[in-house]
Order: sequence, then C-alpha cells, then structure tokens
Amino acid sequence: MLPYPPRSPDIVKSVRQRWLFGYWMRLRATRALPLWSDLDMAELDSCLDDLTIVVVSGSVGSLYSRVRRRVARRRDCPALETYDQTVRIRMPVYTVSKVTDAESRPVLYERLLLPFSDFGEKVFRIIAFLETISPAGAFERQKLMTDPQTASGFAVKAVLQPSSGVKQARLARPARS
Repeated sequence: MLPYPPRSPDIVKSVRQRWLFGYWMRLRATRALPLWSDLDMAELDSCLDDLTIVVVSGSVGSLYSRVRRRVARRRDCPALETYDQTVRIRMPVYTVSKVTDAESRPVLYERLLLPFSDFGEKVFRIIAFLETISPAGAFERQKLMTDPQTASGFAVKAVLQPSSGVKQARLARPARS
C-alpha cells in the first residue's frame, strides 16, 4: 500500500480541480460523504470533458472493471490503488504523475478522485477528474499514458483534507474551455 499523507487542498494546481474539491466539500457539509443525489450536473458543465464517473460495486480490489480496462491491465498498477484508497478512507485522493509525451517533453498528469454515497456512509460512486499540463507548454496528447505507471512516477499522492479551522474559499465556477 502506497502511503497517502493528509494534505491541504492548497497542493492542487489545477483551478478546475480546486473548484471541484470545494464543490465536493459544500455538498458534503457535515456528512461523512456527499450524497450523489445532491450533485447538480449542470454545475459540472465546465469539467465534463475531463470527468469519468465510476460506479463502485463489489469489494475493494474488484470494484472497477471499467476503470481497470481503461487504466491498465495489471493488478499492481498504482493508479488503480488510488481508487481503492478513495473507497477505503472515504476522502478525496489527489495524485500527480510525471510522464513524458512522444517528443520526450515533461507532462504532469493530475488525478482527483472524489467519493460519493447513495444513502450515507458507503462509497457508491467516484468522480475522477483527470487533467494534463506541461511545464514546457505544448505537448503531444496521443499515447500519453501508454507506458505503465509506476509508484516512482507519482510526484504527489495525498488525501485532501480541509485545513483545520480555516473556512474553504468559494472559488468561482471555471468557464467551459
């Protein structure tokens, strides 16, 4: 099991991911998890192109047949472990992987996983928000994630928690790109 230390949401670089985390926190309010039925898809309009909704079924380790096919075919893939971690701890998990494009330019692959419940305590669905950015500017998107991810590829792995005693800033909803 990879360690996922608790971190402030300030580590999230993406404006849209920060907004999405804040939206998740507002929906959660005082509950352990936000309810899926409270989610307003119209609010997520600016994020839809980069969102994947994962239905959680079965036990941890066999939850994500769709995600497994999409992310990797290996059981020991660290990317899959982030989904397991999200279900186990019932909190948002944020990771940044360092990858390179076809032209060997560095690319950061940010993943934010947000758990939702159907009626209370158990994770029912996960919203996965995936975003890529390159410090070098433009990059080639095709075949970006074809190489298997490794644990050493994670530049950041964290459980996002609100700062204690600090009210979350309400960010404006990002415009659709």
